[in-house]
Amino acid sequence: MKEPEARIPKREQAVSKLSMYMGLMGGLLVLLGGIAQNYGQSQPSPGFIGGFGQGVTVTLPFFFVFLAVKIMTMQDEYARQLQFHSGWIAFTATMLFSGLMLALEPILHFQTPTWAYLGVGMLSFGVATLILGWRDRRTN
Repeated sequence: MKEPEARIPKREQAVSKLSMYMGLMGGLLVLLGGIAQNYGQSQPSPGFIGGFGQGVTVTLPFFFVFLAVKIMTMQDEYARQLQFHSGWIAFTATMLFSGLMLALEPILHFQTPTWAYLGVGMLSFGVATLILGWRDRRTN
């Protein structure tokens, strides 16, 4: 006899769909904006394409924040707590990284690219979410 399929609650389906949309559309916008901005910078005059690329990359954080807040309001209490805890860890890791880079830049004569801070923040958030979720599943 076949086991009945586990039903996924509608709220979780909506959060999953919105998260997928955020990832795919965000990735597409990052790619499109980066290519347009790079193309515009290689031209003698930035023109429309360079301005478009710069406009997309400037407004991209607002896109992510809007969807992240919407996702947070749709999540259950456990997922919301997990996201806040991961955010705290990511904020701490990013602040430690930025403090270290600010101390090393004058000594080693280099400048940390801005995207490095974003990368450290996003990577530490993802790793913290995975580890905390794994830890919670293991203890329950």
